[in-house]
Amino acid sequence: MPDREEVPEEATPLDQDEFVEYVAERAGVDRERAYDYVESVFGGMADVAPEEFDRAATQFSPDYERLLVDVDIEVSLE
Repeated sequence: MPDREEVPEEATPLDQDEFVEYVAERAGVDRERAYDYVESVFGGMADVAPEEFDRAATQFSPDYERLLVDVDIEVSLE
């Protein structure tokens, strides 16, 4: 198993665009493909563990709504 990068003690909040840009850079893809990746992962997480994903998603800022469009759960982003 490859070594994991060290995780900082405190997470840095990212808005939707910053998060998608981070995914795009890490995956070596353009932004639209990164949006597809994130939407797919969020959808899979919601399918596998809907209650846990719902709890986590409530922590997202409202600008994450585009990434949750295809996720089949009710999430209130405030």
